Amino acid sequence: MTAGQWNDLFRLTAEPPEVNLCQYGSGCFGCCGENYGKKEDVWEGLERNTQEFHDYRRYSQLIAFRDRYGPAQRTNCGLCPNVIMMDNGKLGCPLHPQLNLGMDLRMGFCNNSYFCGTYRNYLAWEEGKRQRFIAFLARKKLDWYDYSNGMINGTLRKEFERLEKNPLRRWFGLE
Repeated sequence: MTAGQWNDLFRLTAEPPEVNLCQYGSGCFGCCGENYGKKEDVWEGLERNTQEFHDYRRYSQLIAFRDRYGPAQRTNCGLCPNVIMMDNGKLGCPLHPQLNLGMDLRMGFCNNSYFCGTYRNYLAWEEGKRQRFIAFLARKKLDWYDYSNGMINGTLRKEFERLEKNPLRRWFGLE
């Protein structure tokens, strides 16, 4: 497989659905790092990133915030140093094009065309199945850490698909 073919596996191939799984609930950090530490360590890294962001934001230096550690750098807990707690209470990246008039300031600092397997599967599902998945997630009442880990490692998708195959799914409220 060539590098181009490999990258194509991670690109969005459909219009984004109404519900963006990356911003569902408290948001997801699953694609924004690797080898995550314990919840407390990730929270500490998230708090540090957020504080540093606010320090830079006071001086309108978003690029300086991005560049403070360099490309491909991770915090001790495995989290990208650019993931913060946004003002809306969700996890997010202040470098994302949706927050910067379409300019993607993540270029060279993350694999911005990557989407986890759960999200790629979600895009391929018909609308009814997507809605059932969102209802499944809502019933789980996961916090930001468990949601992010369940998305990136595929356990939420696998559990949902097991329930989808169960002939008693209507009884479980999945119809």
